[in-house]
Amino acid sequence: MDWVTVIKFTLQWTKRTATAILLLAFLHLSGCIINSPIVGFFEGSSEIFKGTVDNNLYTGQGSAYLEGQNSKVKCSASGARGTAVFTCNDGRIIRANYSMTSNIRGHGSGLDQYGNRFIFSFGMSQAEADEFGKKQPRIASKPPDVRAREPTETRGNGTGFFISNDGYLITNYHVIKGSKNITVITFSGTRLPAQFIRGDPKNDLALLKVDATIKALPLSDSGDLTRGDRVITLGYPLIDLQGKDQKATFGRVNALTGIEGDIRHVQIDVPVQPGNSGGPLLDSKGHVVGVVTSVLDQLVAMKKSGFIPQNVNYAVKSDYIIPLLPHHIRNKIKEVRVGEQKTIMSESELVKRSEQSVALVIVR
Repeated sequence: MDWVTVIKFTLQWTKRTATAILLLAFLHLSGCIINSPIVGFFEGSSEIFKGTVDNNLYTGQGSAYLEGQNSKVKCSASGARGTAVFTCNDGRIIRANYSMTSNIRGHGSGLDQYGNRFIFSFGMSQAEADEFGKKQPRIASKPPDVRAREPTETRGNGTGFFISNDGYLITNYHVIKGSKNITVITFSGTRLPAQFIRGDPKNDLALLKVDATIKALPLSDSGDLTRGDRVITLGYPLIDLQGKDQKATFGRVNALTGIEGDIRHVQIDVPVQPGNSGGPLLDSKGHVVGVVTSVLDQLVAMKKSGFIPQNVNYAVKSDYIIPLLPHHIRNKIKEVRVGEQKTIMSESELVKRSEQSVALVIVR
């Protein structure tokens, strides 16, 4: 190899290396944002949502903007690591999961707060996006009218549990607030009309009464609770989607206070959904130590902190149940004091022991 060839080879190598370095620098500085189509639709609707998704290959994050082709409803989304939150200007919020089939292509689905499933695909060519939209089922002429609907629980579906054998039960006040008719469906399926006895809006508790003899759950004060304690709840979440069979979920006590240090509540990681409200929080001995009442609003938390909280839920401490009860009822309930009854049960034993005492509350 003569010197001329060596010089030419060196110049070519230097040029290619410089180009590669510049390309890497561009990717680093720009984040390599790839713009491509996104298409989605709600199951049972002929409305197609179209838009664009910006995929940042360097950071792994993305954002999307869609619009209903007929309704002109606009939705924006942000996501990373397989999760995304769509916020639409008609009030609906869709929490979704997605998977990537390449660096820029993927598909996913999620539910809005009314239980409507949204399916979407992104990263394809414009022609593929148009074809994707054409293949979707044409059942309705427009998307579900979410503005005319309310979440399941605000229509009056919740959970309650019996505290006396002659039919007194506890639920959340927000479950029965404004109701004209309350029906309690027991674990065995018996439908019973319920009477509202007394409410405590401040602590979100309500006392109901049915004409029946049903085994009650024992109440325990919350003074024996510590962080890390095993707890469970039984309830009827999302009955429109999951059915009316009773569900059991399990977790731990995370903190002895609630939002902003509220001493009336305990924080738990027991999974709960709309419909679980009013259900009993049971310790490992089968005693009621709280009443499931709320979840930390993910959208609010994301706006304030930039992060979506994971499984942060709250229960009103059982200490607030007794003050709600009229004096003639207090001697009918079974109270377990701190230090009494040390028998610890397995999860399956707890469920079997308690399931008959937990009921579905339906309000109209």
